[in-house]
Amino acid sequence: MFQDFLTLLFPGTCALCDQGLSRGEDLICLKCIHQFPRYQNDLNRDEIYLHFIESYRYEGFYAYLKFYKKGITQKLLHQIKYNRMPVLGEKIGYLFGLEMMGINGALKIDLVVPVPLHRRKKKKRGYNQSDFFARGLAKGLGTRWSDTEIRRTVNNETQTDKSRQERIENVAGIFSVVRHENLLNKHILLVDDVITTGATLESCAAAILDAVSCRISLAALAVAK
Repeated sequence: MFQDFLTLLFPGTCALCDQGLSRGEDLICLKCIHQFPRYQNDLNRDEIYLHFIESYRYEGFYAYLKFYKKGITQKLLHQIKYNRMPVLGEKIGYLFGLEMMGINGALKIDLVVPVPLHRRKKKKRGYNQSDFFARGLAKGLGTRWSDTEIRRTVNNETQTDKSRQERIENVAGIFSVVRHENLLNKHILLVDDVITTGATLESCAAAILDAVSCRISLAALAVAK
């Protein structure tokens, strides 16, 4: 209780600009949030469709931010993935979930599912950043999340510095469904951190749709520009 009292009085510094947080701010200051390069889902719908070869198979596509090298989104992702701040991903997911409900108030998602890491990579990092982003999204959407339905069966090479075709080949057949009953006849929101070519997200979605009768929408924290 005393620690909670201290946090209320001295909320710490912003994870992105290192400036002191004001009362009521949490992890990120409002100034940085207002500077986020937002991905306008209502205006950029056709643009995000182009990332997916089989876009016709999916119910919807959503992204929160645009990703630019050396931009604020890159710093945000670095803090989440490499500076051991996964709760930052959960906060961003929550904000995005609230926004998604504003974009489409009739949106009904039954389950939010993160794209899994291979167990070796997850053990090395200590967590999957997409898990936390998915948790926040589910909270904002007022629905459930789970990270136990899909398994990454191959510890594939990093996608960095690969061409689009190489990325597609690198993630082909690396996911499998392990809990079919939890996905059957549901509307699933499949979540990843960044869409670059869309290859990883689409490979995971294809594994689900090929194994289970369900509907899938795709979402990401950011889209690389």
